[in-house]
Amino acid sequence: MTTQELEQLLLCAVAELRQASDKIDSLSEKWATSDQSYRHKKAISYLQSEGTVQAREAQRDIACEVERRDAHLADALLSAARDRKRALETEISAYQTIAGIIKAEMGLAGRYE
Repeated sequence: MTTQELEQLLLCAVAELRQASDKIDSLSEKWATSDQSYRHKKAISYLQSEGTVQAREAQRDIACEVERRDAHLADALLSAARDRKRALETEISAYQTIAGIIKAEMGLAGRYE
């Protein structure tokens, strides 16, 4: 691997990391909105239902099925974006390690001061 190739890989990974961070911001907001909507509808549905605790919970689950799915989907997407960001950080760290090795090799060969 040449230093130019390493530099290009590092720059691409940093750009992807910036995009991943921006995506996390928007997905966090979407998750918060979805989760609040789900919790609100869940509470209202439970309070408006009648019967045993199990019957009330069943009615609540049916009433807020769409909101629950949306909140869980938003949570899964946010988790995936965080995982991607961590993977990119690990990739960048690996590139930095390789750069350090190349720098040390160049120093040993007398080509880097």
